Amino acid sequence: MTDIVFDLDGTLIDSAPDIRDAANKMLASVGAAPLDMETTVSFIGNGIPKLVERAMKARDIDMSQHARLTQVMLDRYDENPATLTRLYAGL
Repeated sequence: MTDIVFDLDGTLIDSAPDIRDAANKMLASVGAAPLDMETTVSFIGNGIPKLVERAMKARDIDMSQHARLTQVMLDRYDENPATLTRLYAGL
């Protein structure tokens, strides 16, 4: 048997709300203001570490915390990876 893997994120499903939720929980852990949806969507691409970097720069957070905050973001996302995720309309 051959396994087939599909990457549906951003193609068939809108996972940005769950990504935003995890990012905002990560930011809250250091007392930073949350991201709005438009900003979050603009930060998506090139993986979670890059998203965390972009969020940290947007909130002027010291980059020495990048590894730790990336783990916080991953942990928060793993807790609820699809609570707010929906299929795009018309699919």
